[in-house]
Amino acid sequence: MASSAMHRAEPRGVAAPADAEWDEFWRGHSVDSEIAMADFYGLRHVLLKFLPRHGTIVEAGCGLGRYVFYLRGLGLRAIGCERLLPALEAAKRWARRARAVGSGAFNAADVRALPYRDDSLAGYISLGVVEHFPEGPDGAIREAYRVLQPGGIAIVEVPSACAFDGYVHHAKRAVASLIGRARRPDETMHEEPLAPAALGDVLRRAGFTLLFCGAVDLIYPGWALGVGPRWYAALHHAEQTGLRRWGGLAIAVGIKTTPHQMACFVCGTPSAPCADVAVGLCEGCRAALPGDVIAAYNPARIGSVYWQHLQREYPTLASACSICGGVYVPDPHFDDWGFAALVCGACVQKPVVNLTLAQRALKRVWRPRGIGAT
Repeated sequence: MASSAMHRAEPRGVAAPADAEWDEFWRGHSVDSEIAMADFYGLRHVLLKFLPRHGTIVEAGCGLGRYVFYLRGLGLRAIGCERLLPALEAAKRWARRARAVGSGAFNAADVRALPYRDDSLAGYISLGVVEHFPEGPDGAIREAYRVLQPGGIAIVEVPSACAFDGYVHHAKRAVASLIGRARRPDETMHEEPLAPAALGDVLRRAGFTLLFCGAVDLIYPGWALGVGPRWYAALHHAEQTGLRRWGGLAIAVGIKTTPHQMACFVCGTPSAPCADVAVGLCEGCRAALPGDVIAAYNPARIGSVYWQHLQREYPTLASACSICGGVYVPDPHFDDWGFAALVCGACVQKPVVNLTLAQRALKRVWRPRGIGAT
């Protein structure tokens, strides 16, 4: 598992700030409530398209671990690291109680000094973390580049400075500064939204080749400004247009490239770079994947990552697995994993299957309780 990627050195001289505010924040949440909100933030189409299906993937600053649990259920070898012990211990307790994963999938670590060897990980996720560092995000992203192997993928998300609520955020900060009530730059809850292009520049400065950079999720800023659930469908349709640039989250995806060899995106086999795909892909995996899935990674298309318009009703009754014909049983925590197809627990963990589902059958609205949760 993750042990091959670990070393036992202590974090390298990074002093943790006072954590009282964050500890209080996480004590107000539970793993179950976080899982119920897993599709509130419009990220899954990016995560499931770009995360490698081999090797170890770390979520740096995983909080209560909802995406670690979700990705492991899909067969990805995801682990989480978190500096704040209340969140970390809650994730471990839930893992033991739900028997979802071993509690060893979670480690205490500062994302600016990860306890992993150079070139040892296949994937890196950072969701709403690096905008909180007063010194800026560059140090954390350089650390991501260090631990990723050639062909490794980094997915980084922060609040978008181009979202309408981002402008509100800056206006409030300006007013607070004028009246002498601005937060000190070293406070724990410091937050600095970034425009998508600026976030992309951070990844480039660290050495990554950019695969995708843009804004996602119009629902979140609508919710933050008091828009009710009855408007969510309209916001979803607006996200299929140029209005997506006002989405609440800036997200950038980078790949660690080398001129001669990268790990295959699916199986990890060392492979020569290919002109028709932007990720590593060995001949065996190329033969196994459907043509439309391979085409989604063409350099000319890979930067277009939008939700699909599914022209069918979602299945609601348990039936047979659409892949193997076996009995379909919804997962006790993640139901149908957010796919518009019934797939059993064994089949959904197969890389070719879940990559194909992510390309053809990923539901924008996963569960009614998700986007309506508070």
